[in-house]
Amino acid sequence: MSLYDIRKDIEACVDAETGEIIDAEKLASLQVERDEKISNIACWIKNLLIDIEGIKAERKKLAERQAVMEHKAASLKAYLADFLDGKKWHDARSALSFRKTERIEIADGAVVPEEFLKTSVTV
Repeated sequence: MSLYDIRKDIEACVDAETGEIIDAEKLASLQVERDEKISNIACWIKNLLIDIEGIKAERKKLAERQAVMEHKAASLKAYLADFLDGKKWHDARSALSFRKTERIEIADGAVVPEEFLKTSVTV
């Protein structure tokens, strides 16, 4: 039974015109049920809030782990690039190659075609 239904039943136990209690025993049991329902919902809310905090903490830990792994991958890429000194390398599981790129400077206000704005890095 929902709190709404309990409230309707409690109102039915009291005469609307005189305020006289029609069924005191039922009213008392409904009030106990109402208090228990309110307490259970309040505990549920507390549990949800605790779960939310746990999820936030886990997200933070995972974001930190991700950042460490991204840094490690970038560091290892730089290490291999330095070691291979621009030479291609491959085996059955991986292949490494390098492209010669040039740095350009774009004047303020210049319009750059869309196809030149896309960049990608592959391993």
